[in-house]
Amino acid sequence: MYNVTVKIEGIMNRRRTAGILHLVTGFFLIAKGADYFQYLGFHNFLAVFPVLLVGSCSLFYGLFRNRIDANYQYNFRLRLLQAITFTC
Repeated sequence: MYNVTVKIEGIMNRRRTAGILHLVTGFFLIAKGADYFQYLGFHNFLAVFPVLLVGSCSLFYGLFRNRIDANYQYNFRLRLLQAITFTC
């Protein structure tokens, strides 16, 4: 398995690294979606589509977080969506 070590000190460093954490989560979701699609035998893309969509949104948010969400309004909602995607 993969191991990602993240050290967060203080609230300001946490806000600065939020985009990086979303990037890592997005890459992981896309990789797991591709793995799940292969597990299904390359059939039923609609079952994998929500995972890939959330992974793509995470990548987009992680790359453009400062331009899109300067007040951190959507950070909680996206993390909740990622958590729901991980559990399904």
